Amino acid sequence: MNRVPTASFGVLLAMACLAAPEDNTAKSMQIAAERLGAKNAFEVARAVTEAKVWNGADGGTLPYRLHVPATLDRARRYPMVVHMHGAGSRGTNNLDQIRTGGADFISWATRRGEEYVFVAPQCPLNAKWVDSPWGARQSIMKESPTPHLKMAMELLDDIMKRYPVDRNRVYIMGISMGGYATWELLQRRPGMFAAALPCCGGGDEKLADRLADVAVWAFHGAKDGVVPVCRSRNMVEAMKSAGNRSVRYTEYASRAHNVWTPAFGDAAVFEWLFEQRKTGDK
Repeated sequence: MNRVPTASFGVLLAMACLAAPEDNTAKSMQIAAERLGAKNAFEVARAVTEAKVWNGADGGTLPYRLHVPATLDRARRYPMVVHMHGAGSRGTNNLDQIRTGGADFISWATRRGEEYVFVAPQCPLNAKWVDSPWGARQSIMKESPTPHLKMAMELLDDIMKRYPVDRNRVYIMGISMGGYATWELLQRRPGMFAAALPCCGGGDEKLADRLADVAVWAFHGAKDGVVPVCRSRNMVEAMKSAGNRSVRYTEYASRAHNVWTPAFGDAAVFEWLFEQRKTGDK
């Protein structure tokens, strides 16, 4: 994979924020791409996950799909993977959120014979995980999360209480709108996650110090017309400046928005994810 040399980031950061503004065509391509998951992988993911609904503390509801090992041994502790979907998977069918990204992980884990807990909430149409324009060059995290991200946080807390989750191996991944959610959950819940795989998203660079002890492998396309590539570049550089020694970045020079296909199609990415442990000494 093509990794951008660290020495070139100063120039790249300046150039990145001069990217062309988002347009409706780019948004349409984004939604179409996010709905195109590998059919076989999707069928496997649908078969091994169960549709459930979370009832939020404020009265709202949040559909989600859940996988736990078929034979749950409560004497063991299982890694947990959270998948935050993109805008193209919004809705209420409690299914599309695993079509892209989540299905890739489940396919990999199934081939490996891994045992794990997996959860993928679904955001409704016309809502966002994070209240920030996708095309903005920077953003400041709001004092409170959006209602649907708040319910997702409640859901994760509940699952970690109800199931024997290894709290040193809680992972999160997300694409596009879910990439923004991944960054924000890392910042709202510092210390909760051992590692993260944010694709074409962005976070609050001024809160990078909250991410000093989490392993992150971020992905973005150099030609992204939906989420400016400077969002990932700047977050990675901010984390390094905050002292994080476990941050990685892969930039695809010829790719636009859809970088989750090559990223999550590479077994090495999920192998890296499952190698990460929360130790407090990264």
